[in-house]
Amino acid sequence: MGTHSPLELKRVDKVQMGVMSPDFLAKLSVVKVTTAELYQANGVPKPNGLLDSRMGTLDPRVTCGTCCAVRWEECPGHFGHIDLATPMFHIGFKNSLLKALSCVCFHCSAILAKRSKADEIQKYRDAQRIQKPSERLNKMAQICKVSGVARCHEPQDPDADDADAGDKVYGCGNVQPKRFQWDGTIEGGQILVEFEATDDQAAEKRKLKAEEVHKIFSRMSEEACRELGFNPLFCRPDWLVLRKFPVPPPPVRPSVIMEGANNCEDDLTHKLLD
Repeated sequence: MGTHSPLELKRVDKVQMGVMSPDFLAKLSVVKVTTAELYQANGVPKPNGLLDSRMGTLDPRVTCGTCCAVRWEECPGHFGHIDLATPMFHIGFKNSLLKALSCVCFHCSAILAKRSKADEIQKYRDAQRIQKPSERLNKMAQICKVSGVARCHEPQDPDADDADAGDKVYGCGNVQPKRFQWDGTIEGGQILVEFEATDDQAAEKRKLKAEEVHKIFSRMSEEACRELGFNPLFCRPDWLVLRKFPVPPPPVRPSVIMEGANNCEDDLTHKLLD
């Protein structure tokens, strides 16, 4: 029968939710999965496979390669990870991705919200007073949409006197997309970007690769992230584009061990193999 823990009880003040960064995910991981093979010829889990014993095991004959627990039921398992060959979108983040894209320059990642007139400055400052991250992002996306920014802010003049610049911001001066749109007609979804015709370029509508989106967001400063409601300590916009994929431990996706036949693997393991 279990006994009470002697540890001191403490009150939980708050719970902070966030998105794991690729670097943190790699540090959390004990195995980089690089092969689709599950077992070796002798029936032992394949190293760097989805059943690598370093992630834990449900086989009483095998010891966990990470914590070396004497009994298999004492090991809860350890996460691994897969390095994706190319960045991918997460459909659960599509709305945040589209709103954030509409707020930053396509070329230099500067915040597009206009701040040259008194009413524009006031709207921007009102948005920055919003404490809830999702509501601030919504407000900033609304401001950028209403202002209809066709070009990024003009580059800074190195010879100009900025003593009275106030809320003036600088960018690259390049043409901005007319709109970003989520296309869910293909498996996994994709983002389409549309440019209007200008004197410099013809009208264009094309697929926006996840790698391009990640590059746009990775250029953003911590200050720019906070302006959109993102806390860089817990979630940056570029973390919403998948580059590393977490692999849950085998105890989360247990195999059914069958005598005289191949093991029956969990559906989650089969999806990871895909």
